Amino acid sequence: MNSEDWTAPQLFTLVHELAHIWIAATGISADIEPGFRNTDRLHPVELFCNEVAANALIPSSMLAQLGISIYQSASHVFAIAKAFGVSSFALLVRALNLNLITLAQYKSLKTAADAEFKAFLIKEEAKKAKQKESAGGPSYYLLQIQKNSRLFTQTVLDAFRGGNLEPTQASSLLNVKINYFHNLEAQLYK
Repeated sequence: MNSEDWTAPQLFTLVHELAHIWIAATGISADIEPGFRNTDRLHPVELFCNEVAANALIPSSMLAQLGISIYQSASHVFAIAKAFGVSSFALLVRALNLNLITLAQYKSLKTAADAEFKAFLIKEEAKKAKQKESAGGPSYYLLQIQKNSRLFTQTVLDAFRGGNLEPTQASSLLNVKINYFHNLEAQLYK
């Protein structure tokens, strides 16, 4: 499982992988969209494990009770998917497989959901960047200069640049990787 994934794909992946364990069979992942009637391109074990995850996380009876109104917009789909703890994609594939939506509705809603998700990711990245900026605090390189002293840092860097000190020794003395000496120097001369 990819820890960088959103929790909804992680949950689906977890149940999918548990299905592999339950049936003691490995599968071959394919990079095509599941759920379409042309399933001969998918490995049968993968299809089965996807179905197990979909059935466990999105029961058909509960999905049918919600009715067709949930598929009016990507926002509705996202809200329902969130309630089930799955991605919008998984919910749409499940609805398509259960014939609750047409292929045209699926494609339209998936396109809209993808666009909304991309916009959400952009907002999240901006939020993280803003939090990182506002978190403040001195940079790592400034802290290292303060810890080592400006004079010592300058002396080690000069010895390294002059070829009198091995790179690993300079890195060890300054507690900064060689690749980041330029950041250290930039902070040193501020």
